[in-house]
Amino acid sequence: MKMPFILLCLFSLSASLEMTVVDLGQKISFDSSNKEFKIAYRGPNKNLFLFLITHDKEKLGYHIKCPYSESSASDMQYKEYGFIFSNYAGECDFTLNIDEGDKGSFIVYDLKALYEIKLKNKYGNTKIFLENSYLDDEEVDSAKKLTFLVPNFRTNSNIKFEYVEKVTRFEKFQNPFQVCHENVCKENVTSYYFEKGKSYQIYVKLLRVLQDSSSRYDYAVPPFRFYAEDSVEEYSNDDIKYTYDGVKPSPSPSSSTYRQISIIFILLLTSFLF
Repeated sequence: MKMPFILLCLFSLSASLEMTVVDLGQKISFDSSNKEFKIAYRGPNKNLFLFLITHDKEKLGYHIKCPYSESSASDMQYKEYGFIFSNYAGECDFTLNIDEGDKGSFIVYDLKALYEIKLKNKYGNTKIFLENSYLDDEEVDSAKKLTFLVPNFRTNSNIKFEYVEKVTRFEKFQNPFQVCHENVCKENVTSYYFEKGKSYQIYVKLLRVLQDSSSRYDYAVPPFRFYAEDSVEEYSNDDIKYTYDGVKPSPSPSSSTYRQISIIFILLLTSFLF
């Protein structure tokens, strides 16, 4: 009995070597040889993930499986795609069904996390096709916006805020942006001047909106983007880190660390075969 068990463990650990560990707010690349991911999750239970996916071709499928929830789409006919997923607890496996030769990237945001940024990136994507999320009031009760913190801003710059008012399947969106500085907040922002050394908060609201040709309401973050005048298109993962209510989550094992640990276990298990 020992031999089959060890062989099964070796197979499982070998497969794990190819799995990239995803952290929140990070831009993750994928292609037909790199399409299986584990999404780190160390926040409170019953939360919402926002997925923003970009790829070269116009056909892509996905499957996300968490301990208490699961979702999939077999044929997304868009190069830019966004959807919201309810996660009740624990880490998730995220798998992409990719056509040969296709490649792209995705970002996962947790609506309960606080994202500290330097505003060197361009955040969000106004080109995405937004999928219906079918969320109810209870699911969004404590996760109603994306929160970006800009402490001690690095320069003087005008910050641009853009969003798409009308998206297929939805009625017209309202402006989702709010900017706060020293407890003074401005709604419906399209432009805001940030000063060097001052701290700001940027909020992107989860909106309740009527679906097209229906009496049903749904919740969505409209396609959005905000950036400083000196931002560049290249997205830097070093420009964003997150906490939960000021508490820094325990470090997530990087892909390289995950592989190193798996290799050690493989070597140990292999030794029992001889």
